[in-house]
Amino acid sequence: MKRLAVVAVLAGIVVLVAGYARAQDLPWKPADPNAPPVGNPQPAPPAGAPGEAPPAEVAAAEKPAVDLEKALKPELYQRAIKPILYQIEQADKVLGLYEKEMAKPEKERNEAKARAFREKAADYYFFASRKAQDAKKMVPEAENQNAITSQYEIPMRNKALDIHLALAEEEMQKRNLKGAVAQYQKILKIDPENALAKEELKKIEAIVKANTKGGETAGKSNSGGKDDKKQDYEVDIDKDITDKVHPWRLP
Repeated sequence: MKRLAVVAVLAGIVVLVAGYARAQDLPWKPADPNAPPVGNPQPAPPAGAPGEAPPAEVAAAEKPAVDLEKALKPELYQRAIKPILYQIEQADKVLGLYEKEMAKPEKERNEAKARAFREKAADYYFFASRKAQDAKKMVPEAENQNAITSQYEIPMRNKALDIHLALAEEEMQKRNLKGAVAQYQKILKIDPENALAKEELKKIEAIVKANTKGGETAGKSNSGGKDDKKQDYEVDIDKDITDKVHPWRLP
């Protein structure tokens, strides 16, 4: 009887422990190697996986921009950065005048004035990029120099180039080659290696030569007669047209 009582007690203990183990999900038996993992965890993507930026690039993209007003001493910020901000402010004001002019009804709009506003804005943006170059010479830290380049020098130069490129394309649409040449030459003053401006100037030169040659042939066929009809692209291109049309000087 005692043995039966002991066996019954032990069996009861085993049942209780097994029930507790199931409640706690304890691993009482080896896991099946072919069984899927509990919870279906997703494996971490390998470093440099296709379609993902390398960790170094991600860290660089997440790095906050340098706050130059906090990074520089007040006196240095005033001398180096304030002149850049002034030029940008003037450019934005002039573009506001351009937008105001263009908002008028077409009959009341002054196209020449609107164009002048855009050219002046391009000048201001270009001056801002030049002021940024000067500012980098005043700032000794490489990190702050890079911040000036990325925040002011490159963006302002690109804004000036975009305005002149848009004006050049508009002149080409109007078949005003002289005006287009002026804009492309201004682009080369900002970016001497600009491939697009060089290519377009070559195209214009070829057009002018072709039309000049055609005009001479027509004159000979008329036996000296005067031909009052001008070719569509006939134009007199001045060599120094950029300086004559719009001198590059600070306002």
